Amino acid sequence: MKKLIIYAPNVHTGGGRTLLIAMLKAIPSDSMLILDQRLSNLKFDHHNIVSRVKSTFKSRFKAEITLKKIANKGDIILCFHSLPPIFKAEAKVFVYFHNKHLIKDKNVDLPSENTRANVRIFIEKLLAQFFHRNVDEYFVQSSTMKRKFDFYYSKKMGIVTIYPFINFPPIPKEINSKISKKYDFVYISEGPKHKNHKNLLNAWVYLASQNIFPKLALTLSNDHKDEINNINALVEKYDIKVDNLGYVDFDKVLSVYSNSKALIFPSFMESFGLPLIEAKQLGLPILAPELDYVRDICSPAETFDPKSKISIARAVKRFLKIKNTSNLEYDVDSFIDYITK
Repeated sequence: MKKLIIYAPNVHTGGGRTLLIAMLKAIPSDSMLILDQRLSNLKFDHHNIVSRVKSTFKSRFKAEITLKKIANKGDIILCFHSLPPIFKAEAKVFVYFHNKHLIKDKNVDLPSENTRANVRIFIEKLLAQFFHRNVDEYFVQSSTMKRKFDFYYSKKMGIVTIYPFINFPPIPKEINSKISKKYDFVYISEGPKHKNHKNLLNAWVYLASQNIFPKLALTLSNDHKDEINNINALVEKYDIKVDNLGYVDFDKVLSVYSNSKALIFPSFMESFGLPLIEAKQLGLPILAPELDYVRDICSPAETFDPKSKISIARAVKRFLKIKNTSNLEYDVDSFIDYITK
């Protein structure tokens, strides 16, 4: 009998986790799962978890062997971690490709302070290229990802289909604008470097230098202690109004949006950008970069250059209807920002 096998090592945070959990709730009960050990707090019971994969080379390799053993002819394998299986399977193989780090892009391939992460990404890029023949069809989430996928992999990796699935519970079409909001802006995101928290916070410091103190909510988990310590130091030094709420599950994220006037989303690149979809469904105004992945999903209320703290700050001021005293902001911050851009 044909069975579905979900193979998802290393999928445990962010939008990937949200999409994976939504899918696990929808698949047939006899499906077989190979999941990341760090994927915790599942809201449902599933009795077909074949194995839990640790974030080690040995554990990942053992998971590949397990996948090869349990897949039979006529079965379907969905690799949800963006990579092909390293062993050729008799089953039909689909790869849901949503890891932007595996695509060579000047905005995505930012230097990381985490050497281990850089090594892992380098190895995964090699695996993506060497074992693509083990895949029958790839799925991506947007036209931007498809263009980048086709360009980087030279259109040699088989069928690529755009399939941006989402499975959100019913939510109101708009948030009551008459309700008092605790925050001016919210940024729903973890803390990888491409998420661009650094420039966002620099923009808040720049606004503070002009006596403008909008309230910002962030959702960094305790895994990002350096970023959290930096936020606390900036709050202490410049009195910027930034609250880190910690990791917020999807079933609680609606209340965060409800307490915010707008979503600000300065990420350099996304395969999809789930918070943009969520904010759009809620009728929440969006401030985002003038980048292709954003326009794939929504029409922002304000746009900015994500590399420039001043551009981000100006977008915030436009949204808050705060006029510039002068279009010529000649100060030392502007000068340093210009020469280091």
